[in-house]
Amino acid sequence: MITQFREFEDKNQLFTLEINGVRFWHLVRFDIYNSILNNKKGYSEAQGTRIRYSKKKYVESKFKQVKYLFSYKKILSSPRKDILVLDHPRKVLDESNYYIDLYTNFLLSEYTENIMFLDEPLKNEHMSPQKDGNIFYTDIINLEYNLKKIIYRKGTFYNNKKNINIVEDLINSINLEFGIKLSSHFWNIKIIDKILFFKIACKYIEKILKHIKPKVIIEVVSYTGIRFAVNYIAKKLNIETIELQHGLIGPNHVAYNISKINELYYFPNRIFTFGDYWNEHSDIPLSSNMVEAVGFPYLEIRKDHESVQKDKNSILFISQGTIGKELSKFAIEVEKIYGEDYSIEYKLHPGEYDNWEKNYPWLLESNIRVIGDDGYDIYFYYNTAVCVIGVYSTALIEALYYDLNVLIYNTIGSEYLNDFIEFGDMNIIQNGSDISKYLNIVQEHKNYNYYWREHPRENVIFKINQILEEKEGDNEFK
Repeated sequence: MITQFREFEDKNQLFTLEINGVRFWHLVRFDIYNSILNNKKGYSEAQGTRIRYSKKKYVESKFKQVKYLFSYKKILSSPRKDILVLDHPRKVLDESNYYIDLYTNFLLSEYTENIMFLDEPLKNEHMSPQKDGNIFYTDIINLEYNLKKIIYRKGTFYNNKKNINIVEDLINSINLEFGIKLSSHFWNIKIIDKILFFKIACKYIEKILKHIKPKVIIEVVSYTGIRFAVNYIAKKLNIETIELQHGLIGPNHVAYNISKINELYYFPNRIFTFGDYWNEHSDIPLSSNMVEAVGFPYLEIRKDHESVQKDKNSILFISQGTIGKELSKFAIEVEKIYGEDYSIEYKLHPGEYDNWEKNYPWLLESNIRVIGDDGYDIYFYYNTAVCVIGVYSTALIEALYYDLNVLIYNTIGSEYLNDFIEFGDMNIIQNGSDISKYLNIVQEHKNYNYYWREHPRENVIFKINQILEEKEGDNEFK
């Protein structure tokens, strides 16, 4: 599927399509690709991506945002920093009851006074409290976008006939190529929404970058939110951008598999990956020296922290919104077979916390322990598990680092981990009975250093310092 998609976008030169002065294909290709998958393969929508508020709750959320709007002026009066970080909006509680980003938190203690964090809202809110530091909020971008979206909706910005024809031609060609029925009306609105947000974000980001004058920008999830605008403006201002890997970026992740023939304006300059495997199994549109395996600092920290061995008596399921219905029903089957001897635990994805009771009511009627936002991260539960079961979550690969038996339930999406099954580090299962053979054996994982580079913190800090030194002579902002 991804091969056909990439050939289609290359053949039709989709990265050159332009509306209102913006090359928009890169802004929407991830969403369109997933819509094609949903349509063709029967995926559910990834939960937590679409927010449905009552009017009352929506108004309340907007009032909560007001206090963050003043953050923009504070940014423009703050001293310059060498490092600007766009961390993950979704965070976890640490032992001190502060919310932290797993992927970038270690940078704060290393650079302290020479680093600034930009925090985007998640569902119109920010996870708090966070540790004191140079944290600033980008809500002003979202506020202006939401206001202008209402004002412009009936004007020419959304209803320009030439632009509508561009979108209609695009969607019609996609429908013909993939044998599906996407709505050109829906995608016209969606694409113009993306362009409007991008333009507004660029306006604010350019002012921020010209004031802060960072030498390096570090980001997570380069294909969402304000990151397109950040990467675009950073290229104009000759600022280095680095993305830290946050999940699977193998051969089936469309955001990281793009032909190098395309001129990309919104992609980061470098990517730091978890290990050599990810570099070798993704067609990342960068030269090889700009894609470097460094490891995952938080994973190493958590394993060291959980080094005290606990009794292993649980079978741990790792859920995801896209396959949650299938996996949770399979968990019911497993509980009936093994429930007397093992605790069956079902760890929800954060996007499932608010709606699992509605979407998976059968779990309420079972003896399965459903784990939501209880203050513990997934690594805590690895230490009591005899095996881990899932479909294609990154957490399954992290479980290898904990020397766990990882079992892949054969359903839609399990093909994403075919490499790990072929390498002998994971096993595919069809039904509950298949699990028994893996419960009392210790599986040797020979390849986890291939997936996870050792000494990750040291590697990342060394690489960043190296880039900072190279930028020392750059006088553009001085």
